[in-house]
Amino acid sequence: CKALAPAGHPTKTTASAQKLAAELKLAGCMRSHGLPGFPDPNSQGIFDRSRFNKTSPAFRAASNACKSLLAAVGPLPGR
Repeated sequence: CKALAPAGHPTKTTASAQKLAAELKLAGCMRSHGLPGFPDPNSQGIFDRSRFNKTSPAFRAASNACKSLLAAVGPLPGR
């Protein structure tokens, strides 16, 4: 279907390279601040939420340490 999208019209099949790079950087930060199992996003920029608990103290601590990166990424897209 991507080929059928109007020229210049963004598709949602893959995340932009810039956004994906920011999400990968965030994932690395989260892992280095106490969440070793924090996943990288997939090619669509989606995080596997089954691999972390957003209400855990470890998540909150890592989120605080990585807050500037979280601000750049925005809400964590996940499934």
